[in-house]
Amino acid sequence: MVYGAESPQRRALADKHAQLGRMLKTIDATITSEKGGCTIDEKEMFEVFGEYDPARYEAEAERRWGASNAYQESARRSKRYTKDDWAAIKAENDALNGTLAALMAADVPASDARAMDLAEEHRLQIDRRFSDTYDRVRPGLAIYLHDAIIANAARHAG
Repeated sequence: MVYGAESPQRRALADKHAQLGRMLKTIDATITSEKGGCTIDEKEMFEVFGEYDPARYEAEAERRWGASNAYQESARRSKRYTKDDWAAIKAENDALNGTLAALMAADVPASDARAMDLAEEHRLQIDRRFSDTYDRVRPGLAIYLHDAIIANAARHAG
């Protein structure tokens, strides 16, 4: 096993440390936003996302899910996000995806504990953002949806 500044264990811990820092920043930005932060304009959105334009998909998302309470709640919340909120969300997603891609490039199997830990982190990220949305529709709806997804996956696997 290699130890030192370039060891895989040290890199993994450094990555995790950086990711936790970004997560704290996201939480702090969210708290600020919940207290009445300003919204982001189109120019700032491009500063955060570059050439990727999330607005490009708004019409499709609204057509597909616009009538749902979950979509309306998500739209309400995201309109209050500041540039820093979006940057923190993007950084968190980029870090997670980058680490997953690095594992894949290193031929680490998806069943490896590191890959599964990242999958769990991805699930928790989604859970943090969307559980509250579903539970506002009806308390317990997020768990109910979770159980329905598991049952559906089992049905298609069987």
